[in-house]
Amino acid sequence: PRPPPPTPPSPRPPPLDFERLRGVAYGAGYYAGCRVLLDRNGNGREDGGEPANTTATAASGHPGEFSLRLPKTARMGNSMLMRLIVLPCTDTGAETCTCTDTGTGAPARVQLFAPLPAPSDTFRELTISPISSLLAHFPSDVTAAEADALVRQALGLPGATGAARGLIDHTDALQRLRERSNVAYYGDAALVLGSGARVLYTVALHSS
Repeated sequence: PRPPPPTPPSPRPPPLDFERLRGVAYGAGYYAGCRVLLDRNGNGREDGGEPANTTATAASGHPGEFSLRLPKTARMGNSMLMRLIVLPCTDTGAETCTCTDTGTGAPARVQLFAPLPAPSDTFRELTISPISSLLAHFPSDVTAAEADALVRQALGLPGATGAARGLIDHTDALQRLRERSNVAYYGDAALVLGSGARVLYTVALHSS
């Protein structure tokens, strides 16, 4: 008898019509219970239709973590205006607000930003922090690599090689600071957090 015909390959699953961004937001400590969103029009507020979520609370055991589900159509529009934003209590317009900086235990006061990553880079976890906020405000004619180098140079941070690669836009520096077994990670993370604190408190002082 003839052998049975080979089993045809399984059909490929249809492409997803959305992408998912994951990351963590922190200032002095983690920004817990805060609204995080893709600000598509650059107005610094949460508007209807903009992908948004709330960062995890301290009680969750993973404060500051977030996940955003972005429809593929979310990137349509003026890309120069699009940024990821974490809103402190003063910017939500809500009567009650749970957004807390776990480093101070007080309501978060400073809005945080991060550049919208390229679609090819969304598989990496993101960091929204005082330093990523600097990266998010460079003009469009400055590339991401140039902005990264300029921020590192201005703040005296290590270059984007070895353990320092991705340290200011894809790494939870607070978590690395707890990883004392890796001296390179610990030292670089301390520099990032110290520089971020200077940025954070400078902004808080000027906005008070």
